[in-house]
Amino acid sequence: MTTPGTVEDLVLRNVFGVFGERDAAARAAAIAEVYAPDAVLHLGAEAVRGTEAIDRHVQALQDGTPGFVFRTLGEPEVDGGLGTRAWGYGPEGAPPVVTGRDVIRVEDGRIAEAFVFVHAPAGG
Repeated sequence: MTTPGTVEDLVLRNVFGVFGERDAAARAAAIAEVYAPDAVLHLGAEAVRGTEAIDRHVQALQDGTPGFVFRTLGEPEVDGGLGTRAWGYGPEGAPPVVTGRDVIRVEDGRIAEAFVFVHAPAGG
């Protein structure tokens, strides 16, 4: 199994290849590539542990938001093994209804921890 490479690659693949991927098989493959098996996804007070749980979380998000797509906002920032990227999420072709930022910590070429910061609905 190969790894995507740089921290910048991983933060981008997390947005599109994991959270934005609606094909379950493609998403599972991406999660297996970019996340360590024991990775932790932090969502406020909630912690989702392991790749299978991360996949279930993403599927639940997508099930509740049909027709929504992710888009990146601005450029990624990388400092050593940390990376961050801002994103927007909303109906395709329309402004995002929610924005946020992912911060990832990378070990051995994979995401060991991801912190998701969700901002108030766009324009709110």
